[in-house]
Amino acid sequence: MNNFETNGIWFLPETPDRKITGTLSFSPEKIPQLKLVGELRQFENIEEKFDNPLTYPIINGWLVSAPGKSEAVTLFKSSQKKEIKTGIQTSEIYPDIIIKGYHFSAL
Repeated sequence: MNNFETNGIWFLPETPDRKITGTLSFSPEKIPQLKLVGELRQFENIEEKFDNPLTYPIINGWLVSAPGKSEAVTLFKSSQKKEIKTGIQTSEIYPDIIIKGYHFSAL
């Protein structure tokens, strides 16, 4: 796969109506990274976020391709960096596998 950095809309298979925007970056020399504006999960409190592992077996998304077109993508075995931020919440997620062209709901 060639290098790319593409904007998209991201969601978990179990909550397909909760979509957030973000940018997926890939380079053969680096770990793939998804930078989101917001969180994929809603947390009741800060302890819940830090007491549980932030891992996602599957994340689905739509990548922006040509104007008016999008491409399905699924990220597998992703982990999220744990951090506290003020202001606009952002998240950094690191997938092990990227598959373009398909959405999956289970492994």
